[in-house]
Amino acid sequence: MPITGAEPSTTNTKKRRHVTTACVPCRESKCDGVTPECSHCKQKGKSCRYHFGDDKRRVSHRVAVDILFERIGQLQAFIAKHNLEPPEWNKESESVLSRLGFDHHLANEGLSNFANGQSHRERTQSNSPATPEDQLEQFAHISPKDQCRSRLDGVSIHASGPSSGIAVNGTPQFDETLNTGTSTNAVTNLDTSPPAMAVEQTMGDLQSGDWCSIDAETAISAPDLFNLSPEAYLQCHNPLALYEQSTFVPDVSCPSLSDGASSEIDAMEALVDQLSDRVGTLQISPDGQTRFYGPTSNFNLVDMPAPDNLTVHRTVRYDGSDYLERLGLEKEVPTELERHLSDLYFAWQDPSLHVVDQTMYAEAKRRWREEEEETPYYSESLCNAICALGAAFEPRYHPSFVTFPRSLADFFADRAKTLIEIELDCPSVATVQAMVVISGHDIGCKRDARGWLYSGMAMRLAFHLALHMDMTAYVERGILKPEEAEIRRTAFWGAYIADHLWGLLLGRPFRTNMEDVTVDKPKEIANMSSPQIWVQYCSAQPGNEGLSLADYTEIISRERISLCEIMAPLGYALYGCRTIPPTVLQEMNMKAVNDLLNWKNNLPQELQVDLENVKRPYLPHVLFLHMQYYQNMIHAHRPWMSRLGQPTPPKGPGCEHARMMCIESAATIGKLLYIYELQYSFKRMNIHGVGITCSAASLLIFASISNNTTLSPHDTACHLNACLRALDCFSSSWETAKKARDFLAMLQRKWGIQGRGGTVGKKRTRAPSLTRHLERHQSLKMHPTGHKNTVSAMGHEASIDLSWFLNDDSYIV
Repeated sequence: MPITGAEPSTTNTKKRRHVTTACVPCRESKCDGVTPECSHCKQKGKSCRYHFGDDKRRVSHRVAVDILFERIGQLQAFIAKHNLEPPEWNKESESVLSRLGFDHHLANEGLSNFANGQSHRERTQSNSPATPEDQLEQFAHISPKDQCRSRLDGVSIHASGPSSGIAVNGTPQFDETLNTGTSTNAVTNLDTSPPAMAVEQTMGDLQSGDWCSIDAETAISAPDLFNLSPEAYLQCHNPLALYEQSTFVPDVSCPSLSDGASSEIDAMEALVDQLSDRVGTLQISPDGQTRFYGPTSNFNLVDMPAPDNLTVHRTVRYDGSDYLERLGLEKEVPTELERHLSDLYFAWQDPSLHVVDQTMYAEAKRRWREEEEETPYYSESLCNAICALGAAFEPRYHPSFVTFPRSLADFFADRAKTLIEIELDCPSVATVQAMVVISGHDIGCKRDARGWLYSGMAMRLAFHLALHMDMTAYVERGILKPEEAEIRRTAFWGAYIADHLWGLLLGRPFRTNMEDVTVDKPKEIANMSSPQIWVQYCSAQPGNEGLSLADYTEIISRERISLCEIMAPLGYALYGCRTIPPTVLQEMNMKAVNDLLNWKNNLPQELQVDLENVKRPYLPHVLFLHMQYYQNMIHAHRPWMSRLGQPTPPKGPGCEHARMMCIESAATIGKLLYIYELQYSFKRMNIHGVGITCSAASLLIFASISNNTTLSPHDTACHLNACLRALDCFSSSWETAKKARDFLAMLQRKWGIQGRGGTVGKKRTRAPSLTRHLERHQSLKMHPTGHKNTVSAMGHEASIDLSWFLNDDSYIV
């Protein structure tokens, strides 16, 4: 549409009949995109609506410009009427206006001579400017379109030659010498409807300028324009300022105003910039699903349409029951049982490895089941995985809900894995959470390979769904709710912790490129000021509620992430590479140990544990957090216990210090287990506690056959006994605890034989048999009265070579 006062264009632009994104009723037919309702919906009497984020029909920017200039005229008249002093110009705005050829002094006084249509060059050459009051009065009576056209008249940019417009290197080149030739009226159509609309040229001898395109993030809607100051408005609508202050790549779909060879070069450079982009593209579909295309993917160059799901041949809602029935798993679960198992999970499992928010999970579950609304934050696989881990703390078989021959936990786990297989066709955030949860069950059942694979799949799927990306900008723009961004963050860091811990405890490689991660860690302060309440849930029967304590799950999760980040370099180098010189490894190790010590010293007071005050109530996940810390201290010192592994020349505290740190850390884990047993018993603990307990027990076994320790024989026996009692109780929930107990018995026999064979000609006393410990550990208390004589009878070797211990590959749970 030509602007008023311009000659009509002789070229008739053919209007598109259909739009690329149709409304909901027109999904299967053509849609012309007419507002407020398309022709098809109007004819059929249907409600013309779009999915959230799909309505891509655009309103011309000229509408906003007309409204804005009309409002500016009213405000200027108001200022003149009340004799108000206009605000001072910003220095940067003055500089930008000067480069564009505007006289900012006249602009500050009201852009006075717009009424008579004079160009900027004519105004600057005039020797008798009008008074500010006259300028304001004249400007108030000018139509917005004339004001806009007069402003555009003030810009004169040479379009001939390579120096005009945007140069080849991407830097704007403006000729500051004003053209004294024919007056130019550069009138443009700023409607950016894709992909290539003709630019109206309504005046003769047109000299046009190159305008940098504005992407969706920098575009300002019409209602927001009224809230801008004059300086901010000029800056937002000044193409040079936008170009200099932003780093975005120009959108090639925006029509260029350049004419001749320059425009072709600029368009080609824009294409090259897109192809050379090193940052991926995040796309959010109307149903909330996210798709991330990395920089090496071809699909990041344009916004892909929403998937039609024609390739998804099965869904949990419509096909899940059939798959479960084929496997003999289709059985209606009582609501009370499902609620009870979920409460067990959220009380004892999730706080130690936080990956599911209970409140958001319950709300998404209600919407999925009662309202039949598809949501990415709930899935039946996640519900069954949660029940599987909750069932680990129940008897193997339920008295009324028959699952034989499967145990109760295996029944829900098999259901979860079956539904996960269906969900992988179209995964969601809940699929990631389900994989993290079910990985703990499989590792607890001695299916290490499947459990480790599930945790690794969850991590890869988290990157596929862009859970590692910061969603703050999308929350501010209303595309995502704050709660949704919080769920995504919790799911990503839960998957990261699980993958790291399983890799460390199973001796598997774990390598995650954290350079690409931009999502924030869990909150650090807000949760401390208003914590939730953790309840010691054990039974669904009323009146069986246990201890209630202030809960700090978010803070604990943040601290656990820090522990994983500290240990990550050691996992890559100390345990994963044999080509790094020992001196370099020693420096890395010293840094990691210092970071661990600082981490413990800087813990909030609410998360500190006093080992001497066993009566003070502690959160079970706080005790577990400290166990993980001492486990990391063992991992950091264990390779340096051998004299053969020391750097040459000697550097660092040496092997004696490493032995002492490992044994003392193992003894502290025994103390923490004792406190845990006093306050909560060993019947309910996260699966990761099995690996930590086994690690501490193996070092305490070594201390019992070695005199090279600061622990007394009595303390060593007591701490070892606490570990053995814990493993015995864990066996009722986790099969891997039985495996760890058998492993320790074999390890004791092997070490006893190797230790005696390594000391020839020296008098030795036989170390106590671990089998006898296993037979007597249930009756042995932390401070037994009659056990000192037994412990004092333990023999001690004067010296022992630890190279055989450190070369042993049996340290696997």
